Amino acid sequence: MKNNIYIYLIMIFLTSFQSCKKDVTVAPPINSLTSTSIYSSSGTATAAVNGIFAQMSNIDFFGSGNFGTASTCSSFFGLSADELQVINGANGRITPIAYTDSFGGLITENLFWSSLYNTIYNANAAIEGLSTTTAVTSPLKEQLIGEAEFVRAFCYFYLVNIYGDVPLITSTNYLVNQSASRTAASDVYKQITNDLLDAKSKLSESYLSPSGKTATERILPNKGAATALLARVYLYLKDYTNAKLQAGEVIANSNYALLSDPNAVFLTNSQEAIWQIQPTVPGYNTPEGYMYTQLIANGGPDGVVAPIWFNDNFVNDFENNDNRLKDWVKKVTSGASVYYVPFKYKLGATASGTPLQEYTMVLRLAEQYLILAEAESALGDQASALQNLNIIRNRAGLPNSPLTPSSAQAQVMAAIFHERQVELFTELGHRWFDLKRSGALDSVMGNPGNVCATKGGVWNTYLKFLPIPNSDIQSDPKLTQNPGY
Repeated sequence: MKNNIYIYLIMIFLTSFQSCKKDVTVAPPINSLTSTSIYSSSGTATAAVNGIFAQMSNIDFFGSGNFGTASTCSSFFGLSADELQVINGANGRITPIAYTDSFGGLITENLFWSSLYNTIYNANAAIEGLSTTTAVTSPLKEQLIGEAEFVRAFCYFYLVNIYGDVPLITSTNYLVNQSASRTAASDVYKQITNDLLDAKSKLSESYLSPSGKTATERILPNKGAATALLARVYLYLKDYTNAKLQAGEVIANSNYALLSDPNAVFLTNSQEAIWQIQPTVPGYNTPEGYMYTQLIANGGPDGVVAPIWFNDNFVNDFENNDNRLKDWVKKVTSGASVYYVPFKYKLGATASGTPLQEYTMVLRLAEQYLILAEAESALGDQASALQNLNIIRNRAGLPNSPLTPSSAQAQVMAAIFHERQVELFTELGHRWFDLKRSGALDSVMGNPGNVCATKGGVWNTYLKFLPIPNSDIQSDPKLTQNPGY
C-alpha cells in the first residue's frame, strides 16, 4: 500500500510535468522529478522510476490512454508502410506517410516528438537524482539508473529513426535544452549504445516487481531487455558482429523461449516476451486489441472509430499454410467486401475487475532470431542464417526455406526481410524501419513524385522522416526542419 501511494504521488508529478512541458525547451515545474526530495528515500526513488513506466503506457507512442485511434506507433507506421490502409466510408485511403488521422484530419504535430522527449526528460531527472543521492542503497541505485538509461536509449532509438538527426538532451538544464540544435544521428546512436551497455551492466538478470522483488511480470526491463535492444541497435548500425553476439546471448537465456502456439505469444508474461508495456486504463487490454476487436465486432468499417485494415497486397505476401495468417489475421466479411484485420491482440474491453490477459509487446524473442539470422548472413555464414530463419518458419507451420547454404547472400537476405515482414507486422513500426534501412522504401512506395498505387497520395523520399514540430522550431532558433516540409 505504501509503495502504491508513492507511485500515485509520482504520477501526479509526471502529469503536472506533462501538462507544463510540451517540448524540449520549457522549464520544468517546481514539483517535477528534478526535486531532490524525491530521491531522499529508497521508496520514493523507486516510485519515481516506476512512475516513468506507468506514464509510458499512456503516451501517444503506446497509446493506452487513447483507445480506438490510429495514433499509436504500431498503427501509425503500419499506415505509413505497405501494411495497413484506412477506409473512410467506401474507399478512402491514407497518404503514404500517415500524417493524417483515420478521418483525414491532421494529427497533432507533437504526436511522438513531445511524448518521447517528455519521457527522456523524466529519465534524465531520475539519472541525475539517483547519481547524487546518498539515501538509496547501492544495489537499488544501480538497478534504477539502469532502468532509466534503458528508457532513454529506447526513446532515442525511435526518435532518430522517426525524425533523423534530433537534439541530444541528456540533462534537465532547460537553459541549455531550450537552444539545442540537432545532433547527427551517428552521435545519437553512440549515446544509445553507451546507455544500453551501462544499463546492461546494472540491471538484474531477473524481472523485478515495482517493489523490487523477483516477479513473473515482464513490465520492467532487465538485463535481457537491454541486451535485446542493444542487438537491434547494432543491427541498424550494421555492426553485425556485435548484433550477432547480443542476439545470441538473448536466445541462450533460459528466461525466454519461442512458443509453439502463435495465439499464446502476446499474452501477459509469455515466455517469448522480453519486455511488455502494461496498460493502465482499468477494464482495457491493449489499444490495438481494443481497436481491432471493435472492427471485427462491427463486421465492417461503418461506425468504427478507426477503420484500419490490412492492405490486400500485404495479406497476399503470406505463404500457404502459414499459421500466422490463420492466427494473427482475422478475415471480416461486410456485404460483398472482405477485409483483413490484425489479430495478434484478441482482447479489448474487459469487465471491471477482470485481470488483464494481454500486454503491449515491445521486445520479443522471435525478433532476436531474425536479428541473428540477418547478422550471420551479412557476415557470410548463410548456413547459420538459414538455420535461424527456419526456426521462425517452422514455428509458423512452414517448411524450411528452399534456399541452401550455397544460395547467394542477396537471396538469403531477401528471405530474412520477408520473414520479418510476416512475423513482426504491426509491431511498433518494424516494417517501416526495415524498408528504410534496407533501401527498399522507394521500390515499395513507388517512384518519387508519382502516386503510390497501393496507398494513394504522392510519394516522395523525404517523407521517410516526419517533420519536426513547428512549435519547437519557433521556440528554438537553432532547431531546423527536415527537408521537404
